[in-house]
Amino acid sequence: MNTPNVATHLLENPASYLFRIGGVLRKLSLDELPNLINFINRKMVFVDPRLIMYNQRP
Repeated sequence: MNTPNVATHLLENPASYLFRIGGVLRKLSLDELPNLINFINRKMVFVDPRLIMYNQRP
């Protein structure tokens, strides 16, 4: 709630908008775990990898 509608890299303090569990999931690289659970339960299908944004390229 009350999160500005801007890109994450434009926020002054993006961590202040995360729940604690969200930070843990990101640190452990488990932020896609809900999607995996939905895939296993056949509520979601695997199509292809998500495209990266132009500003996320290495």
